[in-house]
Amino acid sequence: MKKETREFQTFHFLEGLEMSENRIFLPHFTLLHFKDWNEFILKEATDTQKEMLSSALNRVNPDSIVLNFKVQSENYETAIEQSRVLCERFEHLMHFIIADINFFYSVGTKDIRRFQTTTIVTLDENGLGFGNKTHTFHQNYKVNSEVINYKPYGYDKLWALIGQQNLSPLNKKIVVAIEWIGKALWERDYTKSFIQMMIAFEVLLQHQSNALVSSSIANQISEWGAFIFSEKKEIRLKTYKKIKELYALRSKVVHSGFNEVNADNLFDALSLIKNIIVNLVINEEYHEISTESLSNKIIEKKFN
Repeated sequence: MKKETREFQTFHFLEGLEMSENRIFLPHFTLLHFKDWNEFILKEATDTQKEMLSSALNRVNPDSIVLNFKVQSENYETAIEQSRVLCERFEHLMHFIIADINFFYSVGTKDIRRFQTTTIVTLDENGLGFGNKTHTFHQNYKVNSEVINYKPYGYDKLWALIGQQNLSPLNKKIVVAIEWIGKALWERDYTKSFIQMMIAFEVLLQHQSNALVSSSIANQISEWGAFIFSEKKEIRLKTYKKIKELYALRSKVVHSGFNEVNADNLFDALSLIKNIIVNLVINEEYHEISTESLSNKIIEKKFN
């Protein structure tokens, strides 16, 4: 017997954003200022609930932006878990859109520190020494509805996609790839960030067909990436070579302990995977297509 579900409104408090508009409406999501949300929620609350809210919101930054969306769930506990997963998807897609490889911006519900202080203690024959160094490493991202919902880049479609529960295999690949890109852009270490970026390539572009003999991972993701990236032969060839180069670097890091990935490597990987995802979303020939059909389409293009 199927259990009944009910609708839950959920609210998360985001750090790292500035917003000049009163509200931003996205597919599945709404962003609003904490002050406006607080006034609204207090009107709906009983005296007892107001006391509980006052205690619960004691540590919430009054300058935070409130993320609102709905979930369908059987009970409070499962609603909380569904809400957490969807909020994380929101954070990852925000980082995908911001595409900051310099680690200036970080958007999320975590208590993001504006400053990080490093304390160092030294000891030698002359005694103890102390040192402190403060790093500023997060800034607020000035968000507006036009940028984060930009239709020519398919952002409106991506917001709709991450809010869906039942995803096709290809759309699930897109969502999971965005999650890995979002995780990569949380990292402050280029090498760790690069490895997670390359996982996004594998998630999105690797396909296990029914063939008895499969091509190498490097060849497959390079071919798929090149054919999705562009219709032009010259650009495809250039893209194919670049993805293989990046994958070779990934293998060097994983298998040989190489630890000198730089900002250019990360930029190349992010630019390619982001454009591949955008092309999958905005190009009508890929809409409602299965991964097997996409594989066949790429083979046809390859030998056309």
